[in-house]
Amino acid sequence: MSFTTVVQVWEVLNALRIAREAYERVHAWSPSQEEVAKNVICLLLWLETIMGVKVLQDVSTMESQSTTLLQVIHEADAVHSYVVRGHDDQMPAPEHIESIPAITALCGGRLVDHRFFTFHRDLVARGVGVIRDNIAPLIFSDRMHEMFLRYEDEGGNPTFSLARPFVVRTRTPPEDSRTAFVSFPDSPPISPERILGHFERILGFRHHIERIVMEQPREGQVPKHGIIVFKIAELMEEAMLNETAIFFRINGHDMWVQLYQPLF
Repeated sequence: MSFTTVVQVWEVLNALRIAREAYERVHAWSPSQEEVAKNVICLLLWLETIMGVKVLQDVSTMESQSTTLLQVIHEADAVHSYVVRGHDDQMPAPEHIESIPAITALCGGRLVDHRFFTFHRDLVARGVGVIRDNIAPLIFSDRMHEMFLRYEDEGGNPTFSLARPFVVRTRTPPEDSRTAFVSFPDSPPISPERILGHFERILGFRHHIERIVMEQPREGQVPKHGIIVFKIAELMEEAMLNETAIFFRINGHDMWVQLYQPLF
């Protein structure tokens, strides 16, 4: 669903059907921990929007008391707490997010690991906040979903609450919407200068890139993540060859680039 045009609330509820099912599955695991369930769904929905994989679909079909679901809940809540509540930049990430195999597997194992959240923490926090401000109230509203299901069953015209226009309350900062995630899954990292040179000299896309920032890892580690900020969205699409995700091979090394495409 595109949120760039006017849509009604019932249409948004329909588009969020899987997110609601995933929320009910997570909440059923521990009914007394409603806030944990909300944190988990907000983070996973954000991941789904950037990865193009059906994260919430997978969660919604997990057994309600399975160890896999428990691990997803534990990891997602820990990551949410880390990115949203903040953490000292001079200190390493907490040990409980150092290993997040369940989330990594849900996301296809290509881009997302614990260092992804450490490097992109502020951007993730902004993205999760936009989801919580805009569509989380609909996902988590029992009343709205009961109303929507009744409308589906009985037909006719939607009630005023369902028919009113959906209003976007907060939007992603413009710079975030011009950002692409960079990772080096199986290759040594490539310097920002070589990346810039590849786009400018090899591909012919001069003056498309505003800046490139690479991860500053701990001692003994090599950079694994980075971002490319493009000058305008149109140039970003051109430089990505109109793809949302693509492998570039630079000097014999692979670089995975994934556009950040927030909902709002």
